[in-house]
Amino acid sequence: MLGGAVVSAGTLAALLDACGGSSSSSTSGGPTISQAEFKAASGTINVLGWQFYQAEAQNEGPVKAKWAYINSSAEIPTKTKPEGSFQVFTSNNGQMNQFFAEGRMVPLQTELLTNYHLVDAGLRDDPIWKGEDGKVYAVPLAVTAEVTAWDGSKVPEPKSLTDLLKPEYTGQVALLDDYQTINQLAQGLGLPLPPKLTKNDLGQVTEFMNELKPQVKTFFPFGGEVQLFSRGDIGVAFQSAGSLVLAAQENNKSVRSNFVGSVSFVDALSLLSGGDEAAGLRWINQAFSVKAQEGLAEASFSNPTVDAARHVLPPPLNSMSVAELIEKAPAAGSFPVGAEGDAATLEDATKAWDEYKASF
Repeated sequence: MLGGAVVSAGTLAALLDACGGSSSSSTSGGPTISQAEFKAASGTINVLGWQFYQAEAQNEGPVKAKWAYINSSAEIPTKTKPEGSFQVFTSNNGQMNQFFAEGRMVPLQTELLTNYHLVDAGLRDDPIWKGEDGKVYAVPLAVTAEVTAWDGSKVPEPKSLTDLLKPEYTGQVALLDDYQTINQLAQGLGLPLPPKLTKNDLGQVTEFMNELKPQVKTFFPFGGEVQLFSRGDIGVAFQSAGSLVLAAQENNKSVRSNFVGSVSFVDALSLLSGGDEAAGLRWINQAFSVKAQEGLAEASFSNPTVDAARHVLPPPLNSMSVAELIEKAPAAGSFPVGAEGDAATLEDATKAWDEYKASF
């Protein structure tokens, strides 16, 4: 459900190779799809996506989807690189520069998408989805806000990131095992988010991470905090997600959450060159109907980007709009793939995270 997954040092070279090792916004361009072609589109397309986003209502139209599932964000550039492999894939705000560098995305003719206006305007119009040509290459599909979760029976509520350095949190903190946890740490320290996070800023984050070491009990994969809380193994999970906090509460009623250091990850849908591009665009439109977004929310507990679909989420996940959620948990951008001034790069971030884990 995260917009990004762990990229270890071992996989980084392959990732950079798949992306051409550049941050340039080269794209395939793609042919222009006429209104008539769009309306006539039908058949079956291949979609690469996260399994929990698959909903039956997305196929309520003339175009059906055959899904292949993503196991980690690191594999997306490699799997989408072959021409014609997929018509649509789940892109995300944390990797758009990698996808642009691959040169396989087709600009979306949003004027053909009759459901485009339903998507939250602030999220939809974010420049992150645009290439250097000013064209739109992705429509935001779902939002996952990372939250700080804690067990009130073991520790007090951490009201700031620096609270975690207090004695009562010693050996009580678990960190999400993802290099993008650096985003949340930066947010909690009042530093810029990628791509504006500088190398000096990253140095401040790693300095705090080292101060935090006595407090850290373990690292956990996405979803692993549920069991840790259920067994009473940890006092704090930095960070979790709203749906996972609800799952943890089923066995531990003392688990709570807040927005300390919160950052949102946004997954989107993008069109790839090759194959039936008109059918791919038509299916993307189907995926943003209110019914399809309701199905996505029911299947994943992720926040749909169409506010009219949020009512199907259980409380308190349905308590705020997408705009309100993003205000509390800003969406981070991408770490640059290559050198861009003094910005911290993808390689800088993954190296810092891998070295931190290795130091335990």
